[in-house]
Amino acid sequence: MVSDMHPEVENERDPITVTVPRACELSGFGLTTIWKFIKEGRLRVRRVPGVDRTLIVYSSLQALLTPDPSENTTVPAPRRPRGRPRGPARQAGASRRSAQDRRTR
Repeated sequence: MVSDMHPEVENERDPITVTVPRACELSGFGLTTIWKFIKEGRLRVRRVPGVDRTLIVYSSLQALLTPDPSENTTVPAPRRPRGRPRGPARQAGASRRSAQDRRTR
């Protein structure tokens, strides 16, 4: 049944749990990252006895993906390129030896 207040929302209730592959789809993280979050305790899971499936508690996935208002959410400044800057006199592929060194060899 479609709600009168939100006609585009068919089901207003969130799921209780989601499977690991579904958590990957919803979050954009890969399987390895999701399992890492589970191991670290950042995602809560439920395992049903007799069923070989790990279910992630949906509210813990939402909490992981919702930014904390106290966190600094600004984008960090871009990093400077590494290595020695190339000047206009020396271009890629140019030899490091001077003209005199080249004549003596």
